[in-house]
Amino acid sequence: MSRLRGEDGVTLIELLVSMTVMGLVMALAGPSLLSAIGATNRLQHTQSAIDDAQLVAARLDRELRSALCISNPAENTSGNQLVFDRLDGTKVTYAVTAGQVSRQEGMAAPQVLATRVGATTTAFTQIATPLRTIEVAIPIQSDNGGTFLLQTTIAGRNAWRSC
Repeated sequence: MSRLRGEDGVTLIELLVSMTVMGLVMALAGPSLLSAIGATNRLQHTQSAIDDAQLVAARLDRELRSALCISNPAENTSGNQLVFDRLDGTKVTYAVTAGQVSRQEGMAAPQVLATRVGATTTAFTQIATPLRTIEVAIPIQSDNGGTFLLQTTIAGRNAWRSC
């Protein structure tokens, strides 16, 4: 009995051979694919931590440059709290506590700017020279376990003074 044209199909042997070939390809390509996915996830976590740090640095830089006076930390000392008065008289507080960076304006509730912050006791240092500067050094941790230091120096446009 001869086969009709529409009855052609795949034999069991052809199916087994193709499944074996696909299994070998997946066994060879799978680990590479999983490695690439893991590397991508690590990079995304690191970039997220860097983005948080850049936002904190940019906001702090913008506000502090136009501050009227700095009350904490005192001249030539360090601490985890930075308190200054803006030109409009509003007191602004940046604090590094409990693994986060927060910002408080006046008597309002503190706003969390960044989480995953490492332990430090010298996040803000005021250096009193003819021009006052604030050195910022905050350790930021990414979800993948890496740590880097958000470090910047900010000089005031106005002649900062003690509050």
